[in-house]
Amino acid sequence: MFIPEYWKPHLEEKINKINALKNASQDCLCFALITDIHWTYNAQHSGALLTKVMQTCDIPFFFNAGDTFVGLPFCSREFIFQNIKDYRKAFKKIEDRCLMVIGNHDAAYTTKLDISACYNENISLKEVAKHYFGFLKKYPNRIFGGDTYYYVDDNEQKCRYIVLNTHDIPSDEKDENGFAKYNSFRLFCIRQAQLEWFAHTALNVPSKEWSVVLCSHENPNAQSKKHITHNNPILVGVINAFQNATSFSMKTHFDDEPFCDAEISVDFTNRGGKFVAWLGGHEHRDILQTIDDIVCITTCNDATGLDGQSIPFHVWGTDKEHSFDVFIIDKQQRKGDIVRIGYGNDRTFTY
Repeated sequence: MFIPEYWKPHLEEKINKINALKNASQDCLCFALITDIHWTYNAQHSGALLTKVMQTCDIPFFFNAGDTFVGLPFCSREFIFQNIKDYRKAFKKIEDRCLMVIGNHDAAYTTKLDISACYNENISLKEVAKHYFGFLKKYPNRIFGGDTYYYVDDNEQKCRYIVLNTHDIPSDEKDENGFAKYNSFRLFCIRQAQLEWFAHTALNVPSKEWSVVLCSHENPNAQSKKHITHNNPILVGVINAFQNATSFSMKTHFDDEPFCDAEISVDFTNRGGKFVAWLGGHEHRDILQTIDDIVCITTCNDATGLDGQSIPFHVWGTDKEHSFDVFIIDKQQRKGDIVRIGYGNDRTFTY
């Protein structure tokens, strides 16, 4: 992988801005976010560009917020696994800094040439664990609660980075035709075990001085009728209890998907911490809003070849062909600067 000449002036400008923001803060967090790479539709300079920025600016971690692989409605499992190999090769030099998130495209596919059957097959749970998250487990600072959700601590900056799986469903179950009974492309859920781990383990930070950054493929910015994550209200309630040092309880029931039923009770009185933001992708556009007192940030797709299907409009062969973000968080001022690499604009927020 290499960096084309047309990227170099833009990269220099952005690297200088990132370093200036870092130097201006006495106590800052710095991390990156790339999402919806859709490798098949990608100009495939992402790995080289992100590697250059992270190494030059000394950024310890980046979230890959999902939809890394499948962009095609009809493809084989072998095609997906080849995508994974190609992606890992491109990001090899910063693999130890990667915080991988699973998206709705990543484990869903179909080989049947019938538009009504799009994405009606699932990569097995065992294969997801092996191919998408297995390589992360060789790095000792990943603390897994399940095969697809985990956290990483930056002890120096007192920050915990948490990854959740919003496609936490019994995806190995088959219907009478041998296809997926529960489609991981269309069904979004966080189940009881993951909720308990998030509430009682992941948010059990060492002290109230610690900060938390959460990432899942869909965050509350992606809660339209077609994209509702079952049990999202529980997550919202738990996060607010954490940042307000209060207690919270909730029970849910779903007639059509009873495996999503959940019940949580948590008490953060005299503990908790600082919640920075809930990051995500999926929407293929930039969204920054505060929902129920939680800063929710969505970054647009990095994929290049989805021009006619989504926002933004990337331009091949220019420094607009990719998009990803670098976050510089001033912990004293409770302020975040988001520096955009590629298409799109820089953004700021407070928390």
